[in-house]
Amino acid sequence: MTPPSTLQDEAKRIMREHRWEDALPILLEDIEANPRDPWSPMYLGSCYYELQDYQAALDWFRRAEQLEPENPTPIGLQGDALHCLGDADEARELYLRALEVAPDDELAIKNWKRFNQIEQKAEQTGRGNDDKPSI
Repeated sequence: MTPPSTLQDEAKRIMREHRWEDALPILLEDIEANPRDPWSPMYLGSCYYELQDYQAALDWFRRAEQLEPENPTPIGLQGDALHCLGDADEARELYLRALEVAPDDELAIKNWKRFNQIEQKAEQTGRGNDDKPSI
């Protein structure tokens, strides 16, 4: 695993302050400097997710998965974005794939349980999914 760059550290500090838009150019600069590092695309996707641009988030989470396909985190994050985009079926497939990649991964297990709870609530209330998964 590659240690975080100085730019990543700065972006994470800004993200902790919920300054999502301010972190974007820093992360893009880090991606340009470190194109094989999967973490900046994940952080970038997380910023877009928090800004409710779920399609952009999904695109960056997909890029992170391409860089590190054995990591369940970007797979689960894609599920979160798709769930927000209203595609529960594809989200389910991604949460399951994250579990297949890493059956003991705590985040993958948590995401799967959370997804099932949200879906059960939607079935019980007869409403669609109004809950945004928290990443």
